[in-house]
Amino acid sequence: MSRTSSSSRPTKRLALLASVALGSALAAGAGCTFDPPGSVVEKNGGADSGVIAADAAVAGETMTITFTSQPTAGLAVPNFAGETGENLVATWIEDSNGAFVQTIDRQLSGFSLYLVDWLAMSGGADTDAVSGATRIDHLTPITATWNIPAEMPNGIYTVRIETADGNAESADQNTQGTFTFEKNGTASTQTPVGEGYTNVTIDYSGAL
Repeated sequence: MSRTSSSSRPTKRLALLASVALGSALAAGAGCTFDPPGSVVEKNGGADSGVIAADAAVAGETMTITFTSQPTAGLAVPNFAGETGENLVATWIEDSNGAFVQTIDRQLSGFSLYLVDWLAMSGGADTDAVSGATRIDHLTPITATWNIPAEMPNGIYTVRIETADGNAESADQNTQGTFTFEKNGTASTQTPVGEGYTNVTIDYSGAL
């Protein structure tokens, strides 16, 4: 049986070192790291791990609600500056415990104090919400989309809507809408009725 001579070992060692150096140089040019043979890389999703975090790799779920508002029944408060037909609308999300999660749409130019319930729940917060001017009538449907954060757990969520047609001082002087949907990974569509709004459609995308 033949044996590898001791004189060939330095040559093989030099070849291995050259291979490692070449791999490091190529990886550096590509903007990544090179792991020498036998090394261990920690796969923890950190900045240097080479692993894409789950919330960055997977597109988020969405919930979209479309509805037509209605004039507040038996309105007993003055209209804004005497302008008949003007109205304010806010749409927001609450969790299963009734805690405020996020405003997803608001239609108002000032006068937010008249959206009594929304202001009490949100404190006026509308990060990432679509905003529009005070509406001049109830004819145009509103579409609001919630881009559901990846960290939100599955469960029942509530879509709250409040419409103010005048200088309301209490929530019961406004039109209130409450609709629920389940975030469970399975796409769904529902068309609930009542609650002071018409042509209501709730589309949940499910896991994408």
